[in-house]
Amino acid sequence: MQGFLREEVLNKRSQDLEKYYRLNGAIYICEVKKLLQQESFFLKENIYAYKMDRKSSIDIDEDIDFKIASLLIPDVY
Repeated sequence: MQGFLREEVLNKRSQDLEKYYRLNGAIYICEVKKLLQQESFFLKENIYAYKMDRKSSIDIDEDIDFKIASLLIPDVY
């Protein structure tokens, strides 16, 4: 896994690192015509992001993910 960790982040706490965003798969909006042309939601232009807070952005792939989300629901809603 060479190159996995950049040298400049090796000795920093995660709280001290620059904020980053990632796709969570929650919302995709696209014109049908463009989707059919590009065969993807990931277009090269006119792209906008919707920032979600961490509690609203839980990726559920496995049973444990669902259990964690179930514990957080009362705090979110």
